[in-house]
Amino acid sequence: MDLNAFFENISRKITPSESEKKKQELVAREVIESIQKKVKAKVLLVGSSARDTGLKGDRDLDLFVVFNKSEKIEEIVEKTRKALPKGEWVMHYAEHPYFKSKFKGFDVEVIPCFEIIKNEKLKSAVDRTPLHMKYLQERLSEKQRRDVRVLKKMLKTAGIYGAESEVSGFSGLVCEQLILNYRSLENLLENAKNWSPPVVIDIEKHYQKEEAVRKFESPFILVDAIDFNRNAGASVSETSLYKFITLSNAFLENPSLRFFFKKSEKKFKSKAKLKTITVKFKKPRVVEDILYPQLKKTEKFLKNQLEKDFQVLDSDSFYDDENAFIVFILNKLETENFRKLEGPPAGRWVEVKKFISKHKPFRKYVEGGRIVIFEERRVERAVDLIKRQLRARGVGSFLRKNILNAEVTERKGKEIEKFLSKSDFWL
Repeated sequence: MDLNAFFENISRKITPSESEKKKQELVAREVIESIQKKVKAKVLLVGSSARDTGLKGDRDLDLFVVFNKSEKIEEIVEKTRKALPKGEWVMHYAEHPYFKSKFKGFDVEVIPCFEIIKNEKLKSAVDRTPLHMKYLQERLSEKQRRDVRVLKKMLKTAGIYGAESEVSGFSGLVCEQLILNYRSLENLLENAKNWSPPVVIDIEKHYQKEEAVRKFESPFILVDAIDFNRNAGASVSETSLYKFITLSNAFLENPSLRFFFKKSEKKFKSKAKLKTITVKFKKPRVVEDILYPQLKKTEKFLKNQLEKDFQVLDSDSFYDDENAFIVFILNKLETENFRKLEGPPAGRWVEVKKFISKHKPFRKYVEGGRIVIFEERRVERAVDLIKRQLRARGVGSFLRKNILNAEVTERKGKEIEKFLSKSDFWL
């Protein structure tokens, strides 16, 4: 198959129309002009919409307000806040605050930063972004921009596009630097199918591979072309990396539209009777930057508690407009009425006697070099164990109030069907 022609066909289906681009430009210009009237700073449109690598239907606009580095972070944040056009702007937090709003149909982010030069010491992590804009704008050819767009669509369909913690995948910036490094999408996929982590990509050739691996300690290392002390690919998890490797192999083996336009998911059906516990509660009114890490922290805590008596086969946490969910698949829903315990080394006679006296076992014997016992215990339901733990310290502080009223159930509601039917379609 002629992959260049194939990618061109995909590109025609996913490229924003001229009217879309015009609308983006007008909204961006309105915000930029509003801010520039009130502050002495450059205001730049950056990201995929500025570099023409975005997808049809994308409604994201990223604007950077670039201040002189002699100012303080608190000052530029406050100046930016006061300069924002009228609307419902919400302050979010990365290394320092930035602002988000639904503005005239677009998800607009306005980020204050400082002006720096390449490889200069940063005052904040976002200071590199305007330099990325210039670097990529000058180097990406028209065909490479097309390939970036097609790559983004492929990754998005596979569920591994985005640097946010919910995805831990490939950001738009990473996609652009990958295409720039490998010159084309076809060449990228041909290389990626044979990747063996740790993967090291260094466009500007700052390091030997061994140096980069020692410095960054990550399964996927993309040395930032603008700042060689940064791994631009740090957000890519081991899982997302291996998904991309298998995805590349599957696509090159049999290129088809299904890698870009996934069919609607069928209702989950399986003969396997999965044993599940769902914790469902009203979603706290906090920004996503806080909510998701809090959910993951609580999921991990509850999983650790369950694993004292149960085998957790899989787990996840997520939210919709109204509710938050933490879901577990277990090997069983209640414990046996006994348990097996391994005791002290058999040669430590005093400790052996204390152990047996404490537990009063109905079976006791030497196995290898240890004492092993079976003792009776009360049957424990996983649901009851979780309910008891919802007041514990391990629960995320922003969830505590709402999670106390959680519904903890063995029922399999519609909300968890996507989790239960989890499957990478290309395998």
